[in-house]
Amino acid sequence: MFPTLVATRTMTQSDLDNLREKLLALPAPEYGPHNWETYRACGLDANDVAALTRLATPEEIADDPDSRDLIIHAQRALAQMQAVEAFPRLLEFLQRLGDEDDDIAHDYPLVLAATAGDDAEGLFEPLRAGAWSDYARSFLPEAVAAYGVQHPSRRDEAVALLTKTLQESGSHDRIFNALLVAGLIHLAAAESAPVIEQAFVDGRVDIITNGLWGDVAAELEVESTLDHSHDLDSISDEETDWLQEQMARIARAEEERRKRNQYKAARKDKRKKDKALKKKQRRK
Repeated sequence: MFPTLVATRTMTQSDLDNLREKLLALPAPEYGPHNWETYRACGLDANDVAALTRLATPEEIADDPDSRDLIIHAQRALAQMQAVEAFPRLLEFLQRLGDEDDDIAHDYPLVLAATAGDDAEGLFEPLRAGAWSDYARSFLPEAVAAYGVQHPSRRDEAVALLTKTLQESGSHDRIFNALLVAGLIHLAAAESAPVIEQAFVDGRVDIITNGLWGDVAAELEVESTLDHSHDLDSISDEETDWLQEQMARIARAEEERRKRNQYKAARKDKRKKDKALKKKQRRK
């Protein structure tokens, strides 16, 4: 990450237009941090933060690809610059996004974590409050986890918040609970395993996001301590379909492995017989 920068002059309309043109000249953004442009190398600096914030959080979200690409590039640039002054507006903008905005919201956890600066509470409080829409709130567990990774001194606070939120959650939002678990996995929070395991036993965690408890336990390198014989009693039809698909995939993989081993054994047996036959023929 680049160091936090401080702007030295105010934004003009010309700044906004020039920056828009510069960002639209970049390739269309692709998913994944490894695909982000290096925006400072594109000539952006602290003087562009105000304009970038405007472009990243428009009052109206247009449907055309250029407008949406512009938002994504501006968000990423702010994250790379660790533009803390943009954080409040970015946080507000997230609350205006919906299911149709997955492309724009995809990077939001990293963007929020990078722009929160020392204001961990500004990022943590929305998760505690629980007053956001389900869509906007779904990005917060990953954002909190990303903050804990980027700020190791606050890692334990991030783990404690995610764990407490999971512990106090009901079964009505199993997908959100799974996102909390994903955040804890990201933070390698083995200390949270008892709470996570209990959530699985209670049927409060969607299994599509991270898999079954056994998969999570393997990720965290912990052992089971509870009875999991009823973990699947309350799963949804979608989860059932997913689980059946996974089981079928495993069965196919096992069958392929069996066939390969069978083929290898047959080849080995044939080589052994051929060798014995040649040896016998040499004796004649």
